[in-house]
Amino acid sequence: MPIPVESFEERLPDYVHEIESANSESTKAFNFLNLVKEVFIGIKADYPHVLSPKLEKYVKSKGSQVMIRGRIDALLGNLIVEFKMRLDERSLTEALKQLRTYLAVLWMEEEPRVRYIAMVSDGIQFRVYQPSTGEINGSILPEDIRLEEVNTLNLKEERPQEAFKWLDRYVLWIERKPPTTESMAKDFGIDSPIYEAVREKLNIAWSNSRDQARVPFNEWAKYLSIVYGSKIGDENRFLAHTYLATLAKLMVYAYYSGGAIPSTDEVRKILTGEAFKEWGIENFLEEDF
Repeated sequence: MPIPVESFEERLPDYVHEIESANSESTKAFNFLNLVKEVFIGIKADYPHVLSPKLEKYVKSKGSQVMIRGRIDALLGNLIVEFKMRLDERSLTEALKQLRTYLAVLWMEEEPRVRYIAMVSDGIQFRVYQPSTGEINGSILPEDIRLEEVNTLNLKEERPQEAFKWLDRYVLWIERKPPTTESMAKDFGIDSPIYEAVREKLNIAWSNSRDQARVPFNEWAKYLSIVYGSKIGDENRFLAHTYLATLAKLMVYAYYSGGAIPSTDEVRKILTGEAFKEWGIENFLEEDF
């Protein structure tokens, strides 16, 4: 379990000072490791050659790479972080090249493949990448691995509460939770923080596209009145159903993808149903609102 967000907020200024005072990549990695171990209790955080011994002969400098592993029943897999003194174009290119090497080594040893998340950081700025390959027959080479950037964070520009949630998303893959009624309601129900955040964004989107979305809204209201025998469709219920429908699509995608975090383009394909058709699942989202 992570520490309370209030404790993280108190710890963050010291961490930022440590990072800004660091004079090497290994020191930055060490400071980040300490932060993770203090904040996210119950996970294994160490250097790649420690958590994955096969990597040792491929890692020249054992000070700037960090790997975060959950327990054996990890939901998503693992996070690999490559640290640089700064994130200029040259350093970023070098970091991505190193990450491809680590991933190639790890994937050659794993069956099935663990769905890793790759990250490059200077300790303050973080850039997250989703690794993938095409069809591979035989050995996996570093150049076979694609790294698509999916998210970024700047600790000095983000509010501590949001930074805590961001790190929690990528670091705290601890255990597989059974999808009970209670856990689903707590994590995704109308009283959950997730629903509150999504509802705010849906309201903004609806206010910006109310005229364009009037036809599907009217169709939805018509079908709903047939089901319930009376006219009960309103805008708030429409947005709630939109949330539930989107959640259902993402859950199905998570199941078939093994828990992968979709990129922005992949989210669009999930919402349209294209992602499922690529898996041979037809008619899942036909005539969907």
